[in-house]
Order: sequence, then C-alpha cells, then structure tokens
Amino acid sequence: MANASSCPEDANSTDCLLRVLLQNIDDHFNEYSWDPITFGFTVPIGVIAALFAAFTIYQATVASSRGSRKSNKRAIGEWSRYTTKRWDWHELCRISTAQTPILTTSSVLKIMPTETKRSQTRKSSKSARSIPSDDPSVASWLGFLNELGLGHEDLQGVPLKKAIADYLPGDLLAAPAYGEVGFLFTAAAAAGAHSWELDKQSGYPTIIGRGFQFEFRQHQTLGMVGAFVKYDYNYPEKAVSAKPIAINQLQTALHQSHGDLTLCRLGIVNEEWRGGWEGRLNPLTLKDYPLMQYLSYIPWSSGHKCRSGLCERAHFYNARDDHHFTWLLIADAQFPPPVVFPSRLFNNPDIFPILALHSKFWANLKTKQSVSGERTSQPPILIPGLKEESLSDSVYTRQLLHQLARTKMEETLSDKDSWIQHDSIVLVGPQGATVVVPVLEESIKFLYSPEDFNARFSVSSGRNREGNRALIALQLEYIDTWLKEQDGDNLTCGLRVLCLTTRALLNMKRAITNKSFGFSPREGNQNSLWDQGLRAGCPNYDIPAQHFTMLQNLYQLIDEFKERNSSMSEQASQESESVSNMIAAAPIDVFKKHAIPLSYLTGISSNEIGFDNYSGIRSRQDIGCFLQSLGDVLEICRQNMLSNKTLTKVEREPGEFEVEETAQSSEAPKHDDNADMRAQNEKREEESREKDPELDKSIEDCIRDVLIYRCILIHMLYSTALDNTDLLNSGMWERVVPVL
Repeated sequence: MANASSCPEDANSTDCLLRVLLQNIDDHFNEYSWDPITFGFTVPIGVIAALFAAFTIYQATVASSRGSRKSNKRAIGEWSRYTTKRWDWHELCRISTAQTPILTTSSVLKIMPTETKRSQTRKSSKSARSIPSDDPSVASWLGFLNELGLGHEDLQGVPLKKAIADYLPGDLLAAPAYGEVGFLFTAAAAAGAHSWELDKQSGYPTIIGRGFQFEFRQHQTLGMVGAFVKYDYNYPEKAVSAKPIAINQLQTALHQSHGDLTLCRLGIVNEEWRGGWEGRLNPLTLKDYPLMQYLSYIPWSSGHKCRSGLCERAHFYNARDDHHFTWLLIADAQFPPPVVFPSRLFNNPDIFPILALHSKFWANLKTKQSVSGERTSQPPILIPGLKEESLSDSVYTRQLLHQLARTKMEETLSDKDSWIQHDSIVLVGPQGATVVVPVLEESIKFLYSPEDFNARFSVSSGRNREGNRALIALQLEYIDTWLKEQDGDNLTCGLRVLCLTTRALLNMKRAITNKSFGFSPREGNQNSLWDQGLRAGCPNYDIPAQHFTMLQNLYQLIDEFKERNSSMSEQASQESESVSNMIAAAPIDVFKKHAIPLSYLTGISSNEIGFDNYSGIRSRQDIGCFLQSLGDVLEICRQNMLSNKTLTKVEREPGEFEVEETAQSSEAPKHDDNADMRAQNEKREEESREKDPELDKSIEDCIRDVLIYRCILIHMLYSTALDNTDLLNSGMWERVVPVL
C-alpha cells in the first residue's frame, strides 16, 4: 500500500493525493470478498431494481398512449380485435386505431343470419365474453347490442368505422360506434320500448322502454350523439334481452318501419300461385297497383259460382288504391306483434264505416249495444254455433294461456286495465273457430269510436299495452286458422268482392265530398225504399244513416239503369242473376251519360269506358255485375237501418236521435207520404223485428264478417305500434350519428 513517503517534498500535493487514492482503490478491489451470502443478497436486489426501472419505463409508455383504454376489450368488447397499435417516434408513444360498427338498416339486413346459422355460429364461436353479464359495458352501444341479444358473431360483415382513439375527446370512455337513427329507433322498439317522445328543438327522439331508454344528446365536439341508458338492472319485467330476440323478429321490424308488409296467404295461395311476388310489398312506394292485382292472381277452381259474378272480372283490379285500405285485407298477422309502423301514413277514418256497410253484424246497432257499459253476459254473434267457455276452466283455452306466456302476458291478467281477466269468456267451435270476447268487444268500440279507443289505449301502462296487443295478435292467429278451413273459392270471392265494393264506395264518398261525382238525382225521382223517411229516427251513430246521402244517390244511379230498360219485368229485376243482365241491357246513352260516376265506382278512367258489347272493361255486362254487387250492399244497409230504427224507437224521445241533414239532403224534395208507402215501410219494419239476421247467416256472410273483423284487428295491431311517421317525414330517419 502506498504511503505519504513516496511523494517527494517538492512534488505537487494534489497529484500525490490522487495517486494515493487510486492506489487505495486498486488495493481494495484486489481484496474484495466473493462470499456467497453477500453475493446472494446483492444480485437479487440489483435485478429487482432493474425490473422496477423497466416497469416504470413501460408504464410511462402506456400512459402516453391515451387511446389504449378507449379501444380495449373492456371498452368495446369483441370489436377490440380490430384495434391496431403502432409506435410513433415523433410523439414517442403508441397510437391506437379502433374500428367500430356502422349500424344501418340496409347493412344489418344484408348480413343478418338466419336463426339456424346464428345458432351454429354461437355454438362454434370460441370468443366467449370475459366480462360478466352483470358487469355494465363501458360503451353504451355495446350494452345496447347486449340488450338486443346481438353479438359480434351476429354482425360480422357490417361496415366498420376507423377512429384514432388517442385523438377522441377526453370525456369519451370508449370509441363510439355509428348508427342510423331509424335502425336505433327500430332496434330499441324490438328490445321492448313502449313509447317515445320527439324533442321539438333537435328533432331527435327519446325512446323509452322497460328499465332503459335510448336518447340523443348534443356533444360539444361530436355534435348530436346517441346514448343507451339502462337505469334498472333488476327491473321486475326483464326485457327480452334475457334471451336473444328472434332474428326474424328484428328483420321484420326493420322492414315494417318503412311500411313494408308481409302478405298473408290464408292457405289460398298454393304452389300454382302465378303472381311472382316476393311475399312483401310496400304500399307507400308502389307506383302501380300490385296490391289490387295480388287478389286477381289467387287461383281457384273453375266450378266456383259467384252470386254477382264480380269476383271473376279480374280486370277491375287494375285500378289504383288511393285510400290505402287493400293492405288491411292481405297483410299478414304478426306474432309477436309489430313494434314499429308508420300507421299515420295509412290512416283513413272512412275505411271501417264503409267496410261495416257490407255487414248485418258490424253495422247493426245490436252489436254496439251489446258492448255498452259493463262486459256483456251474452257476447255478439260473429260466427253462429260457438259455445261459451271461461278462460279459467276451459280445456280448449290452455293453448291460449300457453300463447300468452310467450309474451309474459299472464302477468297482466290481474291488472284492472287489461282486456282479458281470469273470468273472461272465449267462444269456441269447430274448424278451429275461437273468438276472444274481450278483443271482439274492443274492436266494436273501435269501430264506433276510434278516438275513444286510442285515448284509452294511450293512457294504459306499457305492460298492459304490450299484453293487449299480444292478445290482438293471438286473435288474428285464431281467425286465420278458421279462414284456412273454409272453402278457398268462397274465401277468394269474399276478398275480391269486398275489396272492389269498398274501393268503389270510398271513391264515391270522396267524389261527393269534392262535388265531382257527376250525378245528381232527377227532380221528382222518388222511391219507397230510399226516401227520407227511412233515415228519420235513426240514431246519429248509426253507420248507414251517416252515409245516407251517398247510399241514396247510389240507389238512384242504379235505378236509372233499371227503369230505362223496359224489356224486363219487375219480377225479373228482383232475381239475383237477372239484375246485372237488366242493367247491361239499358240503352247505351245511359252508360255514356253516367260515364264519370261509373269511372269513380269502377276505378277506371272514363276515357277507357266505351261500353261496347265485347269482353273486357268496356263490356256493359261487367258494369252490370259491378252495380249488382253494390246493390247487394245497399240492401244490407237498408235492412240494418230498419232494424236500428226498431231498436231505438222505444227509448227515443221525439227528435232526440235525429241525424243532422246535410246540405245536399236538405235540398232534396220531400217524398210523397201516401198511405201505401207508409204501409210498405211498416211491413218491412215488422219483418225486421220478427227475423234476426244473425241467426240465419250463410257461410259467405260469415266469411265476409270475419274478413271485416280481421281488417279491424290488423289496423288495431299496426296502429298501436310505435308510430314513426314524424321521423320519416322529418328526414331524421336515415341520419347516421355517433353512439357513445
């Protein structure tokens, strides 16, 4: 070891001290003790210190990547597999690029699998969710898809939107998806939403469901954004997300939200069906008339004999349906019930009274009186021969209770606002005939007062609304079952004739209102069947009396064809098969004179009506068949008015229920009130009192009444779904917004 003596006296002291220090260090290194115990403690401490230093460096690197937490699996679920990360040397951090779905109606319908494919995909998928089902998703759009029961495997193939997660606004917890307002609205309805409100300022809706809502908010950076909020995870009526909704249900809802309808075949369109239809049409977008033509393509046997012959005139179906009523006849009944439909675009308050004019059941005041006040102990007779059974002890209605369980409606049986109770009456009979009396009663109330029905339905609870709509859908299933058991020719004939005559009366009513019908009764042209005395004393809610002026004009129009033909006797004119021949034999100048009224009735332009003796629309025989069918409707209306006057004669005070005269009827000349005319009317009233029209119904009349019942139920079912008319008209429907 060096000492101080090795340093010369005249040398630099600092240099000497440095040499001494280096010598001492060298001596200490040569003398280091490599003891195993000392080494065992020193090395692990060094390694741990190095790991902590490396972790600190890694943590700093991750913290600098702001988008990583917004695009990982906990944030956006299985879509995190599309997230890419790269190192940016300029910013010395990792940049995360997330890809999230763009949910639009067209893209989802294009890739949506069938139920079988969906089941197989779910079984074969190994990408099980690592997040527990009760752990709320960071991204609200992921929770929304979970509520629908849709996963990544169901939406493979939808377009993806790329976004650099690091540059998303700081208040976003996850990378947003993008959704079309229309798709989000429809999907929320399919998930169980029962109402919605439209923000008047923004124009965007807030959809409210059972324990959740979907709303649109204004974001300071992204603009208008959507957000799904589930505010009650223990909601007693757990939404349909408890098990995934049926794929075909969501597909149907997306179609129906645009007005697309699935056509009902009722067992009458078979393999020989030659229409070439795809099974779904939209009356709102059709430029031609395929809904009317659909009825003419239904095949039937050549041995069918129509009472009027009108159903065989297929060329009458080439006319347009400007009243949007044909879909009621051919729309398919949906179970579960439709959730979204632009019902206001199809709304025409004249349709159902005009339909009721065809029936001795629906336009008869006995039907209305049977549902006034409390539930009637003797329900109206829609189909004769049915037996009453209580819902609580009927063996037959077990199937009904099983169907109610499909929508958890059995929970609503104890609610006072529910249509159906444990003691409700069900009418059952052969051929699958089943009439749920509470639904029939509600349909009668709807016919006579649709405003009251809508008001009562709108204030009921969401659970009751859903349950009652399910009950309507179930009644439609039973109606279709009964109709499919009937003779196909009679059913086809009933559909065709009801469609054509309803269109004719709707056209006539609108033309008379617009004063463009082109026909006015001749001065002094009176008859004992349709004089003002027939309407006198009818209640103001009597459906035929409300349309008395139209019916009177129609009768006098038909009468002009018959009275100008002197070649047939009065007796022949009353025979069913001779009326059309009698009209066809009228002079050609009568047809030419009334070309405009006939064009309104037939739906064919007056320029195309030539009234020659050849086949086709120009045939006078075709016009005769058409007017004969309308004459049959007039006779039904006359019998109903006589019966309705009899029902109210005892209770009515003088002038209490008088129907107000219209301007046109007030100008009509008063009838000749002679003794013979009074005696004839009194005789008819006496006959109407002695004969109950419901006890002597032919199968054709039953089919027609059930078809009218079906039209009313179809409208009730679709009109009580969420109405998206305002959204479609506002232009918001197809807008795509971020969904947080």
